[in-house]
Formats: sequence, C-alpha cells, structure tokens
Amino acid sequence: MKALFFGRISLFFCLLSGFALASSCSKKESDPVASDSVMDFGPGVGYSPRDASNRAIGTQDPTDWTLDNQWNAKEAELFKSLALNVNDRPIGTASMSGAYPNPATASVRLSWSTPEAAQHDFVIADQSYQAIIGNSSSTPSFGGSSTFNLSQNSAFKRGQVYRVYYIFHNGKTVYYKGHGDIKIAE
Repeated sequence: MKALFFGRISLFFCLLSGFALASSCSKKESDPVASDSVMDFGPGVGYSPRDASNRAIGTQDPTDWTLDNQWNAKEAELFKSLALNVNDRPIGTASMSGAYPNPATASVRLSWSTPEAAQHDFVIADQSYQAIIGNSSSTPSFGGSSTFNLSQNSAFKRGQVYRVYYIFHNGKTVYYKGHGDIKIAE
C-alpha cells in the first residue's frame, strides 16, 4: 500500500516536472527573435503618442525608436533587397526623434541624426509584417527627415497601429537599426 502511494506521488511529480520543462522551452510572445505571424506592438497603447511639434503627449513605449539587436525572419525579409545581413551586430549609434504626429492623420514625419554618414532605409509594415511603403537613400548623410504621406495609401486603416522599421548602413555594414510604432488616427 505504501509503495503504491509513493509510486503515484512519484508519477505525479514526474508529470508536473515534464509539464514545467515543456512550457519553459517555448518562445515567449515578447521574444524579439520569435517568428510569430502577428507582431506584438508592446506595452500600453503600443505606440508613443506625440503632437505635431514632436512633444510627448502620453506614455511613451520604451521599445520604440531604440536599437534592435536581432530581427526575426519576417522582419529581416523586409530588407532583403539590401543584400546585407541585417542581423549583423550594429557598429554605430543614431538619434531617432520618433514619429510625429502620432497618432497620424494625413502624414507622419521621422527625423534622425548619426555621428557618421550612413544610408538609411525605412519600411512601414502592418501587423502581419507586410510592407506597405518604404523610403531609402543612396547617398550617405549625417541625418535628415522623411515624411510619409499616409492619406494617399488605402492600405492604412483608421485606428490601426503599424510598425516603422529603420536601418542605417554603410554599404554592407549595419550601422544602427530599430523600429517604432505609429497609429493612424480614427
């Protein structure tokens, strides 16, 4: 009787341990290298609200407009035309001012600066990693701004959040890369 009791207890703990091990091995949704089919826009509202003068007007998303070390396969695919490894270790820095206004109505503006001249590429993608519009430079610069006209593209839906990916590079060398999220005003 005692052996049967301890056998059942042992079986119970083995099953419990196996379940705990299996669940700890799965990728979490917040893992930046996970290959989920729908992106996670981060905490809170999922974007950093800013007015038309680029002043913060609410809680800012700490994952926006910062360095991304690794991109998942779907993110890397957005920049396949660059013929460089977007997951190479970035060697520089950049200052991103964020997107403004955010939420955006007709257009959204991005401004940046880099201590070294670099080419830039931007892609705005939907939550399924489908590129909607992009912008790139063939001439290296120390900074600048880009304005995306959102009102002339029917792919942008009111009230939806989209991701802006950016990469600064010198030839095949990744200088800096990251993302930020924008919302289309309702």
